[in-house]
Formats: sequence, structure tokens, C-alpha cells
Amino acid sequence: MLFISYLPKKILSESSDISSNNSTHYKIVIVPPEPVFSKIIEFKTLMYEKYKYGTTQSASAELTLLLPFNWDEKNEYLIIDCLKKFAQQNFSVEIELSGFENSGNKIALRILDKNSVQKLQINLRNHLDMYLRLKYNEQEPSEYNPYIETGLDDRNKSAMKRAWAELKTMHFNAAFIANNFSLVKQTNTNEDKIIGHFELE
Repeated sequence: MLFISYLPKKILSESSDISSNNSTHYKIVIVPPEPVFSKIIEFKTLMYEKYKYGTTQSASAELTLLLPFNWDEKNEYLIIDCLKKFAQQNFSVEIELSGFENSGNKIALRILDKNSVQKLQINLRNHLDMYLRLKYNEQEPSEYNPYIETGLDDRNKSAMKRAWAELKTMHFNAAFIANNFSLVKQTNTNEDKIIGHFELE
């Protein structure tokens, strides 16, 4: 068993700012296992080719657990240590996808029962805030609404409108057990690189 150590909280006080220099973009995601992963990628690639929206990066299949944030890369080990401890204290969740939802600014794959994922998101945010002072790239939402992006959003309203006319009655069903999550870092070439997997209990 790996023993996890943390910086003393006084070092992470308001007077210190270990996330400001040489900051790198990170995010924490759940990547569905096969065959669900390939099913989502196949669907999103089909939608991209049909409606000509976004970029090829739209064809991803991840569920974001925590808002993207900036962190000093030389202190990356602090995030990893913190996530290892969190994984030891939290359990796998079952995720069932069924159809699509339209929030007005994006179309996403709909998660039927969001409670267990929302609980995991809240626990993760609280755990990280207890030990680390993260700088999020977006304003924290008033409530957590887990989803998997389709890539269709209001950056291309025409494509989104045409796609929703089809997707609002289309069936898409898949289910999987999320027994791990991943830490993702954006590289210098703006590519996402998974730098750590963390197994839930």
C-alpha cells in the first residue's frame, strides 16, 4: 500500500500560490471502458461527418468530473498524491446512458441516474479544496450536471439545431461501471495526455 503525504496546510495558505508559475491545464475525467468507448466515438464521428461541426477533437468520449484547472507542472505530484488518497476513499459508480439532452447551449449524451456521479463530483471537489488551492478555468456551476459531450454546441448553432431535430428522438443506450478515473494534462501542442489512472474501491 502506498502511503500518501501532503504539504502542511499552512504552506498551501492564501499567502502561497504554487499554481501560478508555469501553469499547465489539467482536468479529471472518467473514460468509459470498451465497448462503450468505441460506441460513443463511432457515434460522435458519424455526427461530425454528417453535420460538419467543431473539429476532430469533438470525437472524444469522456465524462468530466472536475472543471479544467491550472497548476504548476513542477508540483504535479501533489495532485497525483491527492487523487490516490481520494480513490482509496470512494467507490465505483454505475453509469447508464440513454438518449440525449439539450441544455440550450450544448447537446450531450444523457445520464439516467446522475445522483451517484454528482456525489462523486462533490466529494472530489471538496477533497481537493481541502488540500490544494486550484484555479479553475471556468466559473463553478451552481449544481453539478454530469454528461458526455457530443461536440454539438452553440458555437455552430445551425449544426446544433439540425442535429437536435434528429437526436431528440434517437435511441442511444449504453451502460458501464466507472471503477477508475484519470488525470489529463494538456501538452504544449494542445493535445490531451492521460498522466494517471486512479482505481476506485
